[in-house]
Amino acid sequence: MEKKKVLQKIDERFEAAQIAKSLVRLLTKKGRLSLLPKISQFLAEAGREDDRLTIETPNLLKIEDQEKLIILAKKKFPKIKRVDFIVNPELLSGIVFRRGDRVVEMTGRVVLDKLKK
Repeated sequence: MEKKKVLQKIDERFEAAQIAKSLVRLLTKKGRLSLLPKISQFLAEAGREDDRLTIETPNLLKIEDQEKLIILAKKKFPKIKRVDFIVNPELLSGIVFRRGDRVVEMTGRVVLDKLKK
């Protein structure tokens, strides 16, 4: 009975999404509610991937150029909180943007592949 009261309070206070409520109910029913903090942390970290943009270039960019790219990126993606720059010597030219599982590649190889078609 105590578990039902706790679930009712969670439902009322936080108006949790149906999926979250179902997860909490399932964990409670199975006696695994102690897993909730780990699941929460995992989901929070997974969500942060979209807050981060990685920019790959063949050479180290000047600070001024990095700052220009950051300004452009934040205009296009206002939710970005972090921009990482990576030097990838395997790139011959161009730039690669990575955000979560999305990749935008603007490299010499891509241009050459388009010209072949």
